[in-house]
Amino acid sequence: MKKTSIATAVILFILSLNCTNIASTLPSEPIWGVSPGDTYDFNLNYIEIDCSLPLINYNGTGLTFANDSFVEQNSTISFNITNIDEIQIDYNLTNNGINENNYRISSNFSNELSFLLNLPFKFISEEVNISDIKRGFTGIDYLIVPTLNETWDEFDSYDNPIYLTIIEEAYASEAEINLEGLTTISQVTDESIFDWYVNGTYVDEANGTNFQFVYSLKMAYELSTGILLGMRVSLEIEGENCCEPTSIIIHSEVERNGYSLGDFLLPSGENSDIARFLSDFLPGFGWIIVPIVFAPLILVKNKKRERK
Repeated sequence: MKKTSIATAVILFILSLNCTNIASTLPSEPIWGVSPGDTYDFNLNYIEIDCSLPLINYNGTGLTFANDSFVEQNSTISFNITNIDEIQIDYNLTNNGINENNYRISSNFSNELSFLLNLPFKFISEEVNISDIKRGFTGIDYLIVPTLNETWDEFDSYDNPIYLTIIEEAYASEAEINLEGLTTISQVTDESIFDWYVNGTYVDEANGTNFQFVYSLKMAYELSTGILLGMRVSLEIEGENCCEPTSIIIHSEVERNGYSLGDFLLPSGENSDIARFLSDFLPGFGWIIVPIVFAPLILVKNKKRERK
């Protein structure tokens, strides 16, 4: 969907202008909060995948490693750091003698997170293939993020009601959606917890596409290490895509050993709009005015984030 890609680019541009909301990063600041040899265990609590797409049918209760090895739910995966440099981290995943070598690049973090947030539309725009589906969206590809201020600022920006309103308007001609985001960042508990919820109806009459979707995502990271504490996905899509029946169900949860992610906090029943943003956050906040191409002006918050 070209329109969606353009809208996403504009949104990211707007967020990048909010420079005062992002703490500067010194060149010497470590990108990763872990060291080679560190090992963390993750429990695959459940994985349910049932997809019926045009030309593709798949169901499973586990995930597939890059080497096509299958890992069942209710099992444990060890995440072993093998090498680190300034931009990349190499690691090994093991499960009962099954191994996968993989890596993460720090600069890919924003795109990977955006992919998760827009997951319902990724399916319909055919940006998700069978390999992605078999991977299960369980969190196995999101086990670590850079321990930079920018990382936590980005999570923090996704519950900005202005951002949520822009997203809703970007899809307005094709979809009627309800969108909510909630971020809690606590130095005391060493956690960044992020909830995301979207539901609605997508219609593209020209291509014979009409489907309803409900999507919930919850992620928690340890601030000091950037290591995932837990991730849960719940996605249900039902309708037609290109005049073909389409049904997608994905429910999954992964937690670091000893951690409890807790229930979804969204939907809250509140609407995310600019009026609520102004009434809730105006006291004590500074503002700058930024011109953009599709509206005369927009207010972008300039605040010092409170660490709860």
